[in-house]
Amino acid sequence: MVLDHDRRREAGRALGLSFVRVKALLVLDDGAKTMSELAGLLAVDSPYATVVTKDLAARALVERRGRPHHPPLVGEGEEPRTVTYRVPMSQGLTGLEFMATVPGDVGGGIAMNAGAFGQQVSDTLASIRILDRQGRVSELPAPALDMRYRHTALPQGAIVLAARFALHAGDAEAIRERMRAMRAQRSDTQPLAWPNCGSELKHPEGDHAARLVEAAGLKGFAVGGARISEVHANFIVNDGSAKAADVLALIEKARREVKARFGVTLEPEVRIVGGS
Repeated sequence: MVLDHDRRREAGRALGLSFVRVKALLVLDDGAKTMSELAGLLAVDSPYATVVTKDLAARALVERRGRPHHPPLVGEGEEPRTVTYRVPMSQGLTGLEFMATVPGDVGGGIAMNAGAFGQQVSDTLASIRILDRQGRVSELPAPALDMRYRHTALPQGAIVLAARFALHAGDAEAIRERMRAMRAQRSDTQPLAWPNCGSELKHPEGDHAARLVEAAGLKGFAVGGARISEVHANFIVNDGSAKAADVLALIEKARREVKARFGVTLEPEVRIVGGS
């Protein structure tokens, strides 16, 4: 269920927390992670014990690497991901340009170590502030999170409240131009006009999931209202009538075909919640 503003404190009490300050809180059987607009999330069609709160406050802290006396750049609001690339750009700081092309917000990006165009969150993340299920706030340095490709070892049930990034000095106009180029490439190569969950499968080492799915002849293959995109084979698009079961069936179809043809096991990148 989606909780409105008036029920935030009730949600906090239900979780045993004194307050909740994240863009979106997803409470799963194995814990809670921040998400943004449910990017990277596929909820199954059957009832499940999940609570999502949307439009809550969040914070991103950005500091200059090599300039310890410069105060951190602080951004708050409903779109902290925007802060993480617009503020650094205006200050001539480089390292987070890819965030201009990644759907979601800071918490979700940290939870899965989001990345694109050769950059990822772990490249510049210095530390995070979390709230645990007992209501305690603590700071964790990035090395303690065991961040790898699309993986972050957040403590079970932890909520990301804030993040601090250490960035390098650069040229503001050059940073802006890189972001424009990234956005243009994303628009040309991804099915942004169709509803989707983002990349469905993780890249295997030394290869790309999209290449393997396309090589298996699955571009355009459909189940119900869901279809493997003709634009990018690692995206499954919804024609407006798809159920989660349709998307799951396509994910499994792609995994089976790639395994059978190439001997490669693809792992889901999208977070699947609910069901048995």
